[in-house]
Amino acid sequence: MKVKLNVYIENSMKNDFEKCVNDITRKLNVEIEISYFNDIVDYQSAFLKNHLNRNNNYFVLLLKPSKLVREKILEENSMALGGANIGKVSYIYTTNASNSLITHEILHLFKMEDCYSSNAFNTCKHESCVMGYTNISYDRTKGIPICSKNMNIFKNNFVIYESDEITDSTSLQNEVYRNFLLEASFLNYL
Repeated sequence: MKVKLNVYIENSMKNDFEKCVNDITRKLNVEIEISYFNDIVDYQSAFLKNHLNRNNNYFVLLLKPSKLVREKILEENSMALGGANIGKVSYIYTTNASNSLITHEILHLFKMEDCYSSNAFNTCKHESCVMGYTNISYDRTKGIPICSKNMNIFKNNFVIYESDEITDSTSLQNEVYRNFLLEASFLNYL
């Protein structure tokens, strides 16, 4: 399976990001192609083209703390202190992001769900599941701890076609629209 990630990233986070992507490729047995953007305008252009052409590319925006990004997302989700996911875009906006936080937000692109309640109580039976509410790094030598519920979600929500591309089998129209509005509002502030 092949997934394309379009990434705008602060240089200080690039090494940690790539380690997390490598962990994900091993755990999910997927090939992840990364396209880096050095300019936020180029990133935004790719984002808009992707939605206009209805492509199945995914986006990751890793930034130094941006007050506007954080405030906009926290208006909708007060639990998203260091990162969030909306549809096909994962946002990470803290400088002290652990490998768990980066991995957690990227795994949302694969439809994996949070394993915590609205009061930050972990609901997962897997004690160290990366989809729980934590910013504590996992042991990379042991692989990403993901609960069976989320592994099943991954297996059931993505379909492999002959082209070996991974394609989302659920409708994301509302998320795409919300994401488009959110992304468009950030362009003037980044």
